[in-house]
Order: sequence, then C-alpha cells, then structure tokens
Amino acid sequence: MPHFWRRKCVKGCIFAPCFDPEQGTARFAAVHKVFGASNASMILLRLPLHKRLDAVVTLCYEAMARLRGPVYGSVGHLFPPQH
Repeated sequence: MPHFWRRKCVKGCIFAPCFDPEQGTARFAAVHKVFGASNASMILLRLPLHKRLDAVVTLCYEAMARLRGPVYGSVGHLFPPQH
C-alpha cells in the first residue's frame, strides 16, 4: 500500500483551491500516484487561473480511470475494447 504524506497545504499552495476537503484527499492521492505531484503542479502552473479547475477535473478523471484500467485509462471507459 502506498504511503501518502498527510500535509496541509501551505498558503499559496497550487492544489488548495482545486481539491475540496471531502473528496479531495482521494482524488489528490490518485493524481499523485498516476502523474506525481510535481508533474501535476507543473501542468497547473502553466495554465491561467480560470482554467486550472477544469484541468484538475480532467487529471482526476484520467487518474481514477488509470487506476481502474492501467492499460487503456479513460479511453477504455469511453470505448470498451472489443475482443
């Protein structure tokens, strides 16, 4: 089982406005496991403020899909593989 640091966001943390206190921990854990916090923060820093929430929603969706289906991710959810 992976270990995640349970730290509070410091003032100015890029993730604080994007991950709510209720479901944010599980979603952040998924994003951290799939993409890494450093990569996710670099993506968010390159975006204007008004587009960051949409980017976090997309990162969370893809991360959760990758954890459920590591090979196809969200594509496997949208277009189930044909046998």
